[in-house]
Amino acid sequence: MEVIILGRIGYDLYSEEPHVPLPHVRRFSRYLGGSSANMAVGLARLGAQVGMVAALGADSLSQFLLEFLTAERVDVSHVKRCPGYLASLCLTEVSPPDRFPQVFYRRDPADTQLDLQPDDLDYLASSRMFITNGTSLCASPSRESTYLALERAHRSGVRVVFDVDYRSMSWRKPEEAFEMPLDYKAAPSAPVRPQVGPIDRGAVISAVEKYLASRGIAVAAASGTAANAAVASGPSCGCTPAA
Repeated sequence: MEVIILGRIGYDLYSEEPHVPLPHVRRFSRYLGGSSANMAVGLARLGAQVGMVAALGADSLSQFLLEFLTAERVDVSHVKRCPGYLASLCLTEVSPPDRFPQVFYRRDPADTQLDLQPDDLDYLASSRMFITNGTSLCASPSRESTYLALERAHRSGVRVVFDVDYRSMSWRKPEEAFEMPLDYKAAPSAPVRPQVGPIDRGAVISAVEKYLASRGIAVAAASGTAANAAVASGPSCGCTPAA
């Protein structure tokens, strides 16, 4: 497998009524959601061999998400099913060109229940690139699983990519996100507390970028205040699509 992604698979509902405020929308279309799942689909469409390590519920909507990923040629053999838990839900207003407000439902979502087993770690260690994100650190047991996965990938010589993916609704309070150690090799004893004043995504990205640069971790991509940043270990970040 070329790329293994550990992270969130969500359920998205997008408005079919352009420029109608979200409280008044009556018609939605459903899609696969979750930044990690969307990344997996995008890479698969570019020709890469991609697999996901994740957790979903045992309900029919989770089945829809699994079938969607399978149809896109994403390996879901390491996606766990967790009875009693549901995938996160996101509703989005569509008001182009630049207004797409969202409402997230993320109370004890299934993705936070990811509990890695030895075969999952062997799976990701066999890949060329391992991708995960900050949302996976928001709760246990996915937090501990993410650290285990990062450490195993690092020991195995797999290129590691970290997507900040800071979303305030995933944390009880924003300050908790700053308590998470970004240097996974020192976890959990070395939390990073960027002094950025009021919590905003642009400040988070800037602080993370400076911290990683100080540790010699190359920045693969960093965008403005409205988007997240992705960082990769090593001098470059890339994946050669399958022929």
